[in-house]
Amino acid sequence: MLAARRRRGRSLAVTAGLVLAALVQLAAPTSVAAAPVTSYQAVAGQNWTGFCSDKNFNTLPFYSKEVVSYEGAQQGFDICYATFGSKFIGFSWYAKQTYAVACYFDPQDIPALPDGWASGRYDGEAEAPIAGAWFEPGVTCYSIRAVSNCSARVVAAVDRTFAAANSSAAIALAQSAYGLAGSVVSALPIGKNVSMGLVDLDRKSIHWRVKLDTLISEEKAKLVDKVTQAQSSLDASSWSSNTRFQPLLKGVSNKLASDSNIPSYLLLVSDGLLHDAESWVNLSNLKQGMIRRLGDTAPQILCLQMSGAETTPYFEAVCDKIFYEGVTEDLVAAIASTICNA
Repeated sequence: MLAARRRRGRSLAVTAGLVLAALVQLAAPTSVAAAPVTSYQAVAGQNWTGFCSDKNFNTLPFYSKEVVSYEGAQQGFDICYATFGSKFIGFSWYAKQTYAVACYFDPQDIPALPDGWASGRYDGEAEAPIAGAWFEPGVTCYSIRAVSNCSARVVAAVDRTFAAANSSAAIALAQSAYGLAGSVVSALPIGKNVSMGLVDLDRKSIHWRVKLDTLISEEKAKLVDKVTQAQSSLDASSWSSNTRFQPLLKGVSNKLASDSNIPSYLLLVSDGLLHDAESWVNLSNLKQGMIRRLGDTAPQILCLQMSGAETTPYFEAVCDKIFYEGVTEDLVAAIASTICNA
């Protein structure tokens, strides 16, 4: 889970565990008849990967039930609508070893628990409406009442090399960095209006894991799969104190700015330590050159300082806004808000 929210990390991890338990430790699967509904209302809303949450990533109250098969989002909507009518504000699917649907409610308007359903634990501070999800692979949250006007092109550039005590610690930091990228994917309304690319930053090279202007860049579930694959591909090469960042200010920034009608953002998740410790001056010059070259279409560079709250000369030179691990309480919410509410 996210290492970036340390002050609440333990309580959220416990919450996520309890939520998972509530979803998988249910009665034997049953066949649920779905009442016909005119249309799937969540099409007008949003979906995220994880458990439905409010804007502060507090899990909302829900009731859950196992089903024998998964037939798509319409089925989940129909089950919740047939059981709870207009009381529910969203739903989620859990699809790992078993299938379970969960129906979410406004904490101020929770209906009685029906027979055959399990009550899920939720954060007492949660408030409607659904505004995101607490990231959890295998769980998809759908909001039926939220509509987003967000429009953006985003590239998450994830540093795969960290200065640490040993290779295991470095890999853990890189996994945490990808976990943050996955949570940002979950928090944003990925689709036609908000596309997101993913770049791996190695010691001396970069690699486009997901390119902008591809189908995957507009499909949340596939983006999350790519993040998970990136986490599993890490090895001892992550144990390094230096990374090469120059290509971000040239080719990557050019790609982001290629559509002048849409705001663009480069999200850099890193410890900010350079391949050449003295090259931050050159990178500062590259940043100014990028601005001169691209003008108003130049992407805004958002930086997340991993492994501590002290900035580096590189971040000070090139970042338009810096988020610090362990300092910003609602880190992912703050990043998503910066992108969608600029």
